[in-house]
Amino acid sequence: MEGIHNIPGFAKGILEIHQSNHIFVVCDSDASDELQQLIAALGIDDHHKYIIGEKEFEDAFADDVLYDCWRQYHEDRGRNCPANWTVENISRERAACLQNPNGKFSSTLRKLNAGGKKMTKPIFGLALAEYIEDDQLPPRLAALFTELYS
Repeated sequence: MEGIHNIPGFAKGILEIHQSNHIFVVCDSDASDELQQLIAALGIDDHHKYIIGEKEFEDAFADDVLYDCWRQYHEDRGRNCPANWTVENISRERAACLQNPNGKFSSTLRKLNAGGKKMTKPIFGLALAEYIEDDQLPPRLAALFTELYS
């Protein structure tokens, strides 16, 4: 979404290529105003909106899944995760973020990764996509895949 200033025009362009009933949206609950405007402009049905996570996308995944996927991502690139990257630390940081209404779980995960491979949201998302098992998917994400492949 970054850089799109003409949201109605962008939505019109998308709708010239795709019908709104063929468009699915995946976002977390703190989606930007611009994304919310685009979703509204596209006229996407509520059944095609997949909000993942309580506050952030990352909080939808179990602590051990976050740990394992990022560890495997590191190992497949010939590196070890930083010493702070543990299931216990991830769990502790999740609990602290739940207590703090302004807490950002994604930011604390990046801090736990200090000294490791660069962790951006796209890179971390790629690690999750590469290494997660089907039975470890958050229910809402699993429902999206079921919808897409049925």
